[in-house]
Amino acid sequence: MYHDLNIDFELFKDKKTRSELLETVSKFGYEAIAVNETIDGRVDSGLEPSIRGSLRSEESAGEDKALRLRGIRILSRVTVKLGNAQRVDFLRAAEPALRKFDVVAVCPTSERQLKLCMELDFINIVAFENSARIPFNIKPQLIASLEAQGMLVEVVYAPAIRDASMRRLVVVNGSSISRITGSKTLLISSGARHVLELRPARDVINLVHVLFKITEARAKSAINTAPQRILNKIEASNPSIRRSTAKQTASRERSQESSNRKRKLPS
Repeated sequence: MYHDLNIDFELFKDKKTRSELLETVSKFGYEAIAVNETIDGRVDSGLEPSIRGSLRSEESAGEDKALRLRGIRILSRVTVKLGNAQRVDFLRAAEPALRKFDVVAVCPTSERQLKLCMELDFINIVAFENSARIPFNIKPQLIASLEAQGMLVEVVYAPAIRDASMRRLVVVNGSSISRITGSKTLLISSGARHVLELRPARDVINLVHVLFKITEARAKSAINTAPQRILNKIEASNPSIRRSTAKQTASRERSQESSNRKRKLPS
């Protein structure tokens, strides 16, 4: 099972683009995606996942049925970007709002910010700006602590496809993160803002293997096993998601059985 936990919400605003995205995600072999909204430095107490309104709209009813048949899970994600020298106390105060999202990520700019974020058990992912090098050295002790907390360090590949000038930064940052993280801590996501920036799961594994110089097994784990741990954590804390997942799994298995039976029928 492959997962992409960072697809920009812009792709969900328009019905036509949303349908194209979901069709592509299914064709490319992904079983779960997280639709991401990014916030700069301040979290409003009334913050709600925009994706819920998008999927609950009347025009999405048919899409919801198609999603259930395909077994695709759609999660909400928020990424909070922390400014230089910004205190992170506000994250604790914003916990009720942030917990409305299935996945919570932070973009720290210092080691101190990262350490403080690690004290908050509702944070799942550590991400970094794509337009600059990682702003501080990530020490092995920090990686060990992140792993113990069940937090992942994310690398996104879409900026390298979107902008040729970004390619080198993606490779430098991705190689650096891949080198210091263990197989349980590295997360690869697309960060796609356009459907054309998505790549099939198998291609992502090959891309990461070549660009970041890691084994194919580690590359596969970064879009399979690692994100699955986040999904397991979400399911454990949210019974409604657990029930929904069980229904989608059963639906997917029935669809697969039906497909297998059709292939066995004589021509």
